[in-house]
Amino acid sequence: MIEDADPEIDFQAYIQNMPFDVLLGLEKEIDRSRFPDRHQMVMDRIEKHRNNNTIQYSQSYLDNLRYPEGVRFIRSMNAFMLCAAIVGLVFKAANGSLRINTETVFGITSGLAFSSLVVYGLFREKSWVVVMVLLSSYFRILQAFIDYYTDQGAPMDRVIHSGVLMAFVLFYAFQIVVFSRKETRAFYKEKGTVLVHY
Repeated sequence: MIEDADPEIDFQAYIQNMPFDVLLGLEKEIDRSRFPDRHQMVMDRIEKHRNNNTIQYSQSYLDNLRYPEGVRFIRSMNAFMLCAAIVGLVFKAANGSLRINTETVFGITSGLAFSSLVVYGLFREKSWVVVMVLLSSYFRILQAFIDYYTDQGAPMDRVIHSGVLMAFVLFYAFQIVVFSRKETRAFYKEKGTVLVHY
C-alpha cells in the first residue's frame, strides 16, 4: 500500500496520498541542501494539488479549525492549572507545610476532583462541561473577590495577591464569555450527543 511506503525506498510513493497541510509541513522540514530531490518532489506535489484544485487537509488540521474561538486556550489553561495545583500540593506535602485535617483533605480532594472533571469534559468534548465551566467560573470570581476583601497581609503582599487574583478573574470572565456563546454551546452539545448506527 502507498500509505505504508518506506520513504527511504520510494519517497514519491510515500508522499503520494499525503494531505495538503502535511505536505506543507514536510516542505519546511526537508533540508534542501541535503535532499534537493525530495524537496522538489514535495514542491511538485503541492503545486499539482493547487493546479488540479484537489487540496485535501488532514483530520487533525480540520479538528483544530472546528474548535470555537478560545476553547483550545481555555482547555490548555485548565489542564495547566490542574497540573500546577497537583505539583504545588506535592511540594507542600514534601516540605511539611501542608496541615492535614478533615477540612483540608475534603477541600483539596473535592477541588481536585472537580477540576479533573472539568478538564476531562473539555478534552473529551462532553456536553455537560459547558454548565460546569460556567458554574465554576462564577464561583471562582466570587471567591476571588471574597479573598481580596478579606486579605489582611502586608501592603506589598496585598499588591501581589491582588494582581494574581485579577489575572484569575480575567481568565474566568473570559471562560464565561466563550462558553456563553451560541457556537460553543452548540459545539459541545453536538459532540456530547452519542449517535448509534445500526
